[in-house]
Amino acid sequence: MNRLTIIGFLGVAAVLSIGMLMVRTVSLQSVEHDSCISLIAATGHLGDYFRDAPRNRWVDAAQWQRLLHPDEFGCFGRITRDLCELDIHPPLYFWLLHLWIHLAGVSPESGPVLNGILMLMTTTVIYRLVRRIGISMVGSMAGAIFLLVNASSLETMAVTRQYTLLGLITAGMVSVAVNALQTEDIRWYVGLTILASAAFLTHFQSMVTLMLIAGGVMISVMHVPSRSVGMMGTCTRRGLVGIAAVGVGIGLVLLVFPRL
Repeated sequence: MNRLTIIGFLGVAAVLSIGMLMVRTVSLQSVEHDSCISLIAATGHLGDYFRDAPRNRWVDAAQWQRLLHPDEFGCFGRITRDLCELDIHPPLYFWLLHLWIHLAGVSPESGPVLNGILMLMTTTVIYRLVRRIGISMVGSMAGAIFLLVNASSLETMAVTRQYTLLGLITAGMVSVAVNALQTEDIRWYVGLTILASAAFLTHFQSMVTLMLIAGGVMISVMHVPSRSVGMMGTCTRRGLVGIAAVGVGIGLVLLVFPRL
């Protein structure tokens, strides 16, 4: 099977995935609570929602609708402050959603479409990763198609939350870690630092992912043939530097955003 055929299959799967996502989103009779909270946070009105929302009384719909429309562009400081004070999630996804709704507008489809784009990017990263580690073109294509159209992915994309962004960053970290282990280049360690910061700014549970990646790196080092002492030493050094790069990334986030 040639490269052009693979691209064709993946393109059809991508169109099918986005189509199924739109059908899933449009068929909903109401927007989920978490999706509404994400949109309110991204517009910079999370503080208004908790402090001044007109609960338990009849009001004009406009009083609720204003919470879903941003007053200004670039209010990242307010978004971050409100999340630190009133929520348990870090701000990166909501910053991205803020930019997206200024481009695409606010609607029930805004978040799912953004998530769909992130999922397409994740699929591309994973496809290239598994090809790099030796999986056949057909096997890589099958895995990518499954990732795009399975029910769990569609359900994750349909909710305006940060899980698809976390998936993209995780896939990127694994890819960069593989490159760092195979080829000693400062760029990969810088990439690990940046992606570790992004992961920690996306979801605090990314710490679990980061530990698993670190564990995978060390297991890979342990499986270097014992006769290749020099290679084992090289891989160990690269693995430890990579883990240190991840630690630096997390430390930078805590230094810049000590209230997280």
